[in-house]
Amino acid sequence: MAVLRYLLAILILPALALTTAAAPPTQPAPDPYAPGAEIEALWGRSWYDATVVKTEGGKTTITYSDNTTGDVTKAEMRLRGVPASQIAPDKQVQYLGAGAKVETASGPWWSDGVIVKREAKRAQVRDEHGIVKWVDFDKIRTREVAPGGKGTIAAAANNTPPAAPAGTAAPTATAPTTPTAPNPLAPDAPAARTIAFAKPPGDWIAAADPATKPVRPAPANPAPIFLPPMAATLGAGRANAVWQRITDVLLPTGSALGLVIHTQQGPNVPYIAQVERVDFLSGTVSQAIAMPDGFAPIDVSPDGRRVLLRKAGNQEAVLTQLISIETKPGLPLPAKIKDLQPFPGGDSRAAAISAAALIDADHALFASGGNDVIMVDVPQQRVVWSTKAGGRIERFAISPGRAQVAIPTDLGVFLLDTQTGNILGLLEGRAPGSSVMSFSPDGKRLAATAHGRISVWDIDTSKQWRNFEVRAAGGAAGGDVDWINNDYLMFANTRLIDLERRLVVWSYQYPDTRGQPVTASAAGRFWYLASEKAKVPRRQLVAITLPQEEVKLMTATMKPQNIYALYPGMKVSLSVNLSGDPDQLDKVTTGLTTALQRAGMVVADGAPVRLEASSSPGESKQMRLRPFGGIGPPREEAVTVTPTKLRLAFLTADGKTIWEAKSITGDVFGMITAKQGQTLEQAVADAQKPKFDFFHNPTLPDYLPLPREKEGFGESALTLKGLQPPVVKTN
Repeated sequence: MAVLRYLLAILILPALALTTAAAPPTQPAPDPYAPGAEIEALWGRSWYDATVVKTEGGKTTITYSDNTTGDVTKAEMRLRGVPASQIAPDKQVQYLGAGAKVETASGPWWSDGVIVKREAKRAQVRDEHGIVKWVDFDKIRTREVAPGGKGTIAAAANNTPPAAPAGTAAPTATAPTTPTAPNPLAPDAPAARTIAFAKPPGDWIAAADPATKPVRPAPANPAPIFLPPMAATLGAGRANAVWQRITDVLLPTGSALGLVIHTQQGPNVPYIAQVERVDFLSGTVSQAIAMPDGFAPIDVSPDGRRVLLRKAGNQEAVLTQLISIETKPGLPLPAKIKDLQPFPGGDSRAAAISAAALIDADHALFASGGNDVIMVDVPQQRVVWSTKAGGRIERFAISPGRAQVAIPTDLGVFLLDTQTGNILGLLEGRAPGSSVMSFSPDGKRLAATAHGRISVWDIDTSKQWRNFEVRAAGGAAGGDVDWINNDYLMFANTRLIDLERRLVVWSYQYPDTRGQPVTASAAGRFWYLASEKAKVPRRQLVAITLPQEEVKLMTATMKPQNIYALYPGMKVSLSVNLSGDPDQLDKVTTGLTTALQRAGMVVADGAPVRLEASSSPGESKQMRLRPFGGIGPPREEAVTVTPTKLRLAFLTADGKTIWEAKSITGDVFGMITAKQGQTLEQAVADAQKPKFDFFHNPTLPDYLPLPREKEGFGESALTLKGLQPPVVKTN
């Protein structure tokens, strides 16, 4: 910065002064790794404090903190971080906030980690092995990512320039700079309520929150809703029609007023987004409304008046925009209401917006890449309440009455009051990681899906009502989920799930859809996008009623033994094929017997289906371990490690696998503790002894459908003409 100010002065002074003098030559920046510089040196996977002695060729000689010496390359050096205790409070959010990369002290070395959350004098840090622990600030410092980065942090923290390394000229002192003004786009957060989650002493049960004015069903056979092509504005004419798509329908829970999203995106074609407001009850469509350049809609308010936007095509975008699409005489559409940066931290991934939703026209929920959740009064630019989720939120689940939001945590799924943040209820059991959640139309159930696992809770009892697996689909959470009615889900737009029977009963194809299927459940009907096959195709939203009569008749006659490989009441034998002492094997047998009974199955010797616990040797690998705590430089020793693979599986009488779960035991990583008098080989052998905790309390499937080539018992095509005659599957 000093060099930049000096160069600007060279350009400006000749125009202001009567006489000028020749500028002195620019001095080169000091070498951060000059002799005497205090650095860190990499040994194995940890960093040790050291001091530079000299540099010759591509090697730098250093002295470790225990006065031993060694040679390292540039790639094995980095500058020391700034101790957490020396960072000013106003800089701690930036350098010690959630998601910040830091180092933590452990004996003579420093290990890399990432901050999960921070308190006044300590922080919770996830280390390089994924272990989370509390660390005091005196054992935390910032992590170097590029030479010279530390000085700017230290100067920001102390308002003094960093000291020059020994053997170099000290930089010229400069006047303190004016403090940076607060970010005008950041909402005011100091007055926000912070919601902390804790396990209650008893049950914490919320009442269901149905829609204030339930949406009446659409007619039994509503006419298709015809959608116009993109308006010929800002380069979105017919010449670029091949790059134009309807990509989504935004529909708030409990509303029949949605937003159809048109986008244009392709090589050498400008990104453009337009929307039409659609009333799914009346079938009316508004005029096309162009969105601001480079922004994509992510939610619409329940009254259809306002739209929340974010930067298009950027998964790490930090800015949002709230606009009005309310039709008023003399006002242009759209009209910008507010620009907003919900989370501090610049362009860091932790500050990126992972999900956003409008509670009403003026209040919005935001989730960050660092799992922070805030509720913002957007016109007032004020954070009302904030909390921390237990995992990444990809989409907010808001109840039909708009009074509840579901937040996944390590303790379970909490239901919060959307306006105040007050805790209303706690649903038992954890939601799957990175799950997509959604409330049922009557607000009495909450569904979550992640990577093929479906979980459903009963709001009125707080109990987990369903928990089963289907084949995962694509996307961040392995497939989206939408409620068809209060008893059926549509998974990944193509598979109808019967919640009573815990399985996919039917599948659907979209031959008249260009690209990915676009669907929505609104006004008691299932709507899907269909397009004519033309250069500029006419597109329409077609409505059907699901489940169709064929599905209802088929499921009414189903018997458990004809559709399930596993089900409650079934007889299952138990086989424990493990090597170990009798006490270990007894614990395994007891644990598996209890797990089978918990799943409703009956343990019976000789039953054709059996649950088998087994083990086998894993792949051997060479590892280099180093002892620590001794005198002298670190040293390494090579050892061979062979872990043990564990498998728990349901098998048929002919040995075919119905279901399985796997684990590894005896794998060596991190730190090994040797007992008094043990050699390294003996300590490694102890660490490799198999532990069978994996079998002590497993969660077994209670209902498991018979394996099929494709999920479901039939398939239908959804076309421009509606639901086509079904194809019944025989496999």
